[in-house]
Amino acid sequence: MEYVVIGVGLNANIDVKKELPPELWETATSLEEELGRKIALETLFKALLEKMEKLYQTFLEKGFAKVLAKWKTYAAFLGREVEVHGVGGRIEGQAIDVDDEGALVLRLKHGELKRVLAGDVSIKIGKR
Repeated sequence: MEYVVIGVGLNANIDVKKELPPELWETATSLEEELGRKIALETLFKALLEKMEKLYQTFLEKGFAKVLAKWKTYAAFLGREVEVHGVGGRIEGQAIDVDDEGALVLRLKHGELKRVLAGDVSIKIGKR
């Protein structure tokens, strides 16, 4: 592998009820809402990059399996119905795993398993 592209989404200084659709109000939040104050985006970005660098060092020293195991503990979409938008179009299914190569493993409607290597993943609200 020569490179990895990582996408990170954070709701920082937003009012969820003003910025997001009603179906997300119960499940989405922002750092501002949780902390009760706005946060400095530069500070947040610096902290995020420092964490990413630590993960990269762990990867170099202990391998991908160690990083993947830790990452899965935070993967809120695992076990949920998701929609993936990628180069090949849109795919829906249950996110059942992330394999040892970093591919998302989906169980499609008819039980078929499909590995997805790239795409934007959205949790389908109201389905577990």
